[in-house]
Amino acid sequence: MGISYQKLTRADEDASEGYVIHALNTVYISELDRWIRLDARGNKENVQAEFSIVKERLAYHVRPELGEIDCRDNHWDLDRWLCKVLKESNNILTVHTDFDINERRNTNESYIRT
Repeated sequence: MGISYQKLTRADEDASEGYVIHALNTVYISELDRWIRLDARGNKENVQAEFSIVKERLAYHVRPELGEIDCRDNHWDLDRWLCKVLKESNNILTVHTDFDINERRNTNESYIRT
């Protein structure tokens, strides 16, 4: 099992409220010889994130035109820097993702090649 990340806008229509990091679970299916990303957020109105080994079904679809990023990465553990930021925060709404997620992805030693 592992963890993958997406950088998404806080607001629905634009990046005016900044970004959030959305974590996804990953699981290796040996019979398929591949990793599958799972969105534990679950279903709600307008969100269909059921488990599927055929088609990826995530709660949020990345919109690159808004600066959103789907890292399509796989880590064996949580990003230590991200954990530190969350532990030091008193309010999740004050946490800002003012870092280059691609840079974080390339330097994190918990990265699993997929």
